[in-house]
Amino acid sequence: ASPQPLAPKPLPETLMRDLKLALRSIAGSKKLSAVIVVTLALGLGANTAVFGVLHAVVLQPLPYPEPDRLVRIYASAAGEDSYLPGPAVLALREASRTLDVAAVYTYSPDGVDLTDRPEPERVRRLPVGADYFHVLGVRPALGRLFDRGDEHADAAVAVVSDRIWREHLGGALDAVGGALLLNGLQHRVAAVLPAGFDDPLEPGIDIWTPLNLQAGGPNNWDNHYLSAIARLRSGATLAQAQAELATIAAGLEWNNGRSGRHAVHVAPLHDDTVGSAGRVLWLLLGAVTVLLVIACVNVASLLLTRGAARETELAVRSALGGSRWRLVRQLLVESLVLSVGGGLAGLVLARVGARALLLAAPEVIARTSTGKLETTVVAFGFGAAVLSGVGFGIAPALQMTGSNLDAVLRDAGRSGSGSRRLTRTRNALVVSQIALALVLLIGAGLLLRSVERLQTVPLGVQTANVVVFEINLPSGRYSDPAQRARFHRDFQARVAALPGVRAVAAVSRLPVTGTYHRWGTSRVDAPQRGFIMPQQRVIEGRYFDALRIPILRGRAFDDRDDERAPRRVVVGQQLVKQLFGDDDPIGHRLRVADGTPEIIGVAGDVAISARGEAPPVVYHSHRQFAADRNWALTQVVALERVSPAILDDIRGQLAAIDPALVLYQPRMLADVVGGGMAQERFALRLVAGFAVLALVLAAVGVYGVLSYSVARRSREMGIRLALGAPAEAVRRLIVGDGVRLAGGGVALGLVGAFAVTRTLRSLLFGVSTTEPAVFAIAALALAAVAIAASWAPARAATRVDPVTTIFKT
Repeated sequence: ASPQPLAPKPLPETLMRDLKLALRSIAGSKKLSAVIVVTLALGLGANTAVFGVLHAVVLQPLPYPEPDRLVRIYASAAGEDSYLPGPAVLALREASRTLDVAAVYTYSPDGVDLTDRPEPERVRRLPVGADYFHVLGVRPALGRLFDRGDEHADAAVAVVSDRIWREHLGGALDAVGGALLLNGLQHRVAAVLPAGFDDPLEPGIDIWTPLNLQAGGPNNWDNHYLSAIARLRSGATLAQAQAELATIAAGLEWNNGRSGRHAVHVAPLHDDTVGSAGRVLWLLLGAVTVLLVIACVNVASLLLTRGAARETELAVRSALGGSRWRLVRQLLVESLVLSVGGGLAGLVLARVGARALLLAAPEVIARTSTGKLETTVVAFGFGAAVLSGVGFGIAPALQMTGSNLDAVLRDAGRSGSGSRRLTRTRNALVVSQIALALVLLIGAGLLLRSVERLQTVPLGVQTANVVVFEINLPSGRYSDPAQRARFHRDFQARVAALPGVRAVAAVSRLPVTGTYHRWGTSRVDAPQRGFIMPQQRVIEGRYFDALRIPILRGRAFDDRDDERAPRRVVVGQQLVKQLFGDDDPIGHRLRVADGTPEIIGVAGDVAISARGEAPPVVYHSHRQFAADRNWALTQVVALERVSPAILDDIRGQLAAIDPALVLYQPRMLADVVGGGMAQERFALRLVAGFAVLALVLAAVGVYGVLSYSVARRSREMGIRLALGAPAEAVRRLIVGDGVRLAGGGVALGLVGAFAVTRTLRSLLFGVSTTEPAVFAIAALALAAVAIAASWAPARAATRVDPVTTIFKT
């Protein structure tokens, strides 16, 4: 009787045997396996780190109940979103049937000084409407939240963070109802928020106080200074809310007769808080995924190299009855073991990488992500490892088991050119590596050119050796406008007398930090020339001297422009162009801020962003305008040279005037202005780093495939040399192979880059996504690296012993 076929073994037992064989095979080639694991760890670690930050910032929902129902409301005019006036917020809050609406003041950073300790502490405060926490779905840990009876100017109540409760109120349960000194004034603690709560619009807030929403004062239709968030009511949709608010807004008293009518725009709160950071992170995830693909291609090439040496083993196993599927499965298990090892090492690198990312990240990213690897991120890392294992393992497995294994057995013991199919596959993999590396290199080049051009944009100010900081003058102790103006004069005079100080000033908004205070302005004598909305800046001291802003006509403010003199302003050149044309503006009057000040000077244009846009601007003298409000001025100290002791000296002068005041957030102006390029620089650093790694991997790929080719063709090279071929000709032969690989990769990469670099458009400034110079330099650089990588194998080919290689069996 013929022998009965063996019954198939259970799958778990079979897989366990495959695993043991895989571990034995990997242990037999420790060096190669280590290279594969390290290569995968770099690719997977970088990928997981970027995904971790993307998940925290973009993919993870806001940490509030039903976060998908939270929205933000903007005023909208001429296609531009802006803040809302107080009466509009109240009207929307009362009339809407689809939304619960709450007001919040995010127009400018707001802070208070906690003066319950010997050394005052400056903390961030957020004025909010009574419905704010209700809209967010937040309940207090202690006490009660605001109600609408608190929405007035004299409400001395506060909601505090868990940190303030523990550090300043001792964590006492009876702290609610107690007093907290804010700017020297007693405020009753109404509630303590839960530990871990962070504000969605202004992270890092410690104190919340009620907004004054009473009619009059700042609450008029012309003053757009409030934000509004809302929660969709049950059954309502975003489209329904948008339609309803559009109807309500159409019936409101929006215009002042000159600025046109306004509508409203409703946006999901999550999308609003993420902003442009989402685009940057998706771009980086795409770039790091390309790097991972390059790493996988490199590993596949290494496995093919190893597979060539295992052809005899696979042929024997096939001859003994092993099916092709059985061999493919075994090879895939080996690939998966290597990829899981790389994934585990990658998670360690990802944790370090995520923290490094946050150190280099712009504020909107760094403040949102903690750098921790959450369960979802770990799962992503392992998923990427498994997919990578299958991805880089399947092609080598199919190639190595698909060749004529019988012929391999017949040729065993001979040396020759090896499997042509394996060689073609390895060449194709190297070409794809070069192509993908070129895409990353071109992307990095475009970002580099963009940042270079941003750095050469004329900003109209000098930022070097300029220190800026804030000093809050509490309204309770500085209620008199003359007293506030006198403080600034006295403080600036003291600081100006310090050694190394060139000029001292203060301003309501630093240059190159965005729009702020846009008020309707027109000519008194010729209102028909137009009504514009220029930027308004309140300045004190030698502001134009401190920042080297030239006065093109007339003069700057001086002692003649005190509180007793008629109102006067200095204007920017753009305002002159729009309202005066070729007319001389000196001596003319503007209608602005409920007054008609006289123009005494024209200053050079100053950029409002790092991209160089210079809008029209009106400068007001703080000495003449201090009565308008308690202006929060940023101090500007221009130095001849930076001294490490300068801040201590300035603090000493501040303490001599008022020891209860805090010198807050001292920074170099160059760093503040540089923040306008933070996203571009962040993207450049990472994409450039990925491009360098990709370049190295591509060079290793070229070197590996040519080294393998030389080793397999050693007999051929020996014969050529024995027959008198010059060593230089043999080297050219090998380098020629490298040139062909580089040429194919560069051609394919150029096509891919033309398609892919369009995704960079939003990050580029003054650079086309198809900049010819960048494409050419990147292509030449990569081709040069690839050719250089082929030189070592070419030299090795001429060092063989012709006699030994010819007669080698």
